[in-house]
Amino acid sequence: MDFSENLNELITNEIASLAVTKFSIALSGGVDSMVLLDLLSKAKGSNDEVRAIHINHNLHESSEEWVDFVKETCEKYKLPLIIESINPKQEGFGLEADARDQRYKKFKEIILDNECLLTAHHLDDQTETILYRIFRGTGLDGLRSIRKKAKFGKGLLCRPLINVPREAIEQYAKLNNIKWIEDPSNKNIDFDRNYLRNNIIPSIKKRWPKAQRTIPRLSSLAENNQKLLHELAKEDIGPIERFNVLDLGILSNKSALRINNIFRFMILKNNMGIPSLKVLENGIETLIN
Repeated sequence: MDFSENLNELITNEIASLAVTKFSIALSGGVDSMVLLDLLSKAKGSNDEVRAIHINHNLHESSEEWVDFVKETCEKYKLPLIIESINPKQEGFGLEADARDQRYKKFKEIILDNECLLTAHHLDDQTETILYRIFRGTGLDGLRSIRKKAKFGKGLLCRPLINVPREAIEQYAKLNNIKWIEDPSNKNIDFDRNYLRNNIIPSIKKRWPKAQRTIPRLSSLAENNQKLLHELAKEDIGPIERFNVLDLGILSNKSALRINNIFRFMILKNNMGIPSLKVLENGIETLIN
């Protein structure tokens, strides 16, 4: 397979389909984002504006060296670079979750009107995310896959490599002599995602080679079922002006399952994280009683 030709065509088509002319790329310096940067530099049109954003997490002693590497890379590609710094904390849902939340908050602050943020998530990330959510005890909504496109801040978020396996990305990097940063913390299996990435997923691929293609099918089914549950919740709630107020009379004569669905729907409408099933059910029981 000619990964260079296939990926170049893929990114060219993806960029054209977005119907915008301003792009930012989330550039960590890892192989995924470096390949996306190279592909984007070849696919962009003459009127397209492209810039890079690097978020320094300050979690590794070499983080400043990585900043320098990204600077040199952007000078090579003649791209403007924005560098932001965050300091994730080991609290709440953990260091990984806090780093992600802070990173995306920074991205939202930077993205301009009608600008598209491109990230280098790929098919392996899709598999990893779904398994991670399953092992943490997710609900149906958590089985939904990483979305390829979504509204984001003042603009858009797009993951053009989301259906591309990591092997293809690494092969492209080698064929095109692309340099990247190897973050040694990616091998630290104390982090749940790293444990999945390094220990679990390789075994799954070996045993079930087609798993990466079949697991996302579960996500598609979950997405469809979630839409049906949202439609049911809207019918049960009826017309309301605000989604942060609920008349408890609506819950009368409803089954426990439908009440649970109503609260999950209201929580999502308020852009809040869904609590565990036990916490949610205990909370509903306390409220009703």
